[in-house]
Amino acid sequence: MNEKRIQTQNRIKQALLYLMQREKYENIQVKQITELAKVSRMAFYRNFSTKDDIVKCFIETQYNEFVEAISENNIQELESLLRVYCGYFYENRHILDAVVTAGVEGKVLKSQTAYFQKFFDTDIADIPEMPDYDVTYYSGAVFATLLYWRRKDYDIGVDAIAQHLISKFEQDL
Repeated sequence: MNEKRIQTQNRIKQALLYLMQREKYENIQVKQITELAKVSRMAFYRNFSTKDDIVKCFIETQYNEFVEAISENNIQELESLLRVYCGYFYENRHILDAVVTAGVEGKVLKSQTAYFQKFFDTDIADIPEMPDYDVTYYSGAVFATLLYWRRKDYDIGVDAIAQHLISKFEQDL
């Protein structure tokens, strides 16, 4: 993919994220995205078919960065993985703000669950194999905890929230 196309996609993703922090997802129009991103409708449709494609692309990019970070740092333990994951959302609070304001929690949870499944199917970390139902359960628990943590204005630190999650996981595993 050429540099100009990557820049265009990034501007479109950032424009949608900005708009999602201010209004419901279903009310956001492609015209608003293109105007804010300063791209033409043609450029938008050359890169994405729908708004949903932008969200999917954004989530995929974040997932790939997460996997890269844990691979580079040779992170193997579940607690460390959760610390990195929670730390990402702590450092990028605007993302959860956008998810909640736009009302797309279901879309994001569905994507997160798919990526959790993909992640647990790899040998990246030293985590026991889990049936799909368990992955879905834990994905929901992590996501609900992130949303609650956001609602409490991140009142406890990253280490504390990761430790809370790991204690729940350890009870079950």
